[in-house]
Amino acid sequence: MVVDNDRLILRNISAQRTLACARVVKLHSPCRGKRQAEFLL
Repeated sequence: MVVDNDRLILRNISAQRTLACARVVKLHSPCRGKRQAEFLL
């Protein structure tokens, strides 16, 4: 389970290379109004 501000590391199947890193910004983003100020970070 992930929560806000969790950090993720994606690796290949043999775990020898890092493919990407990410951070969870919002779990439940709104379906509409994505250009409003409170949605933009």
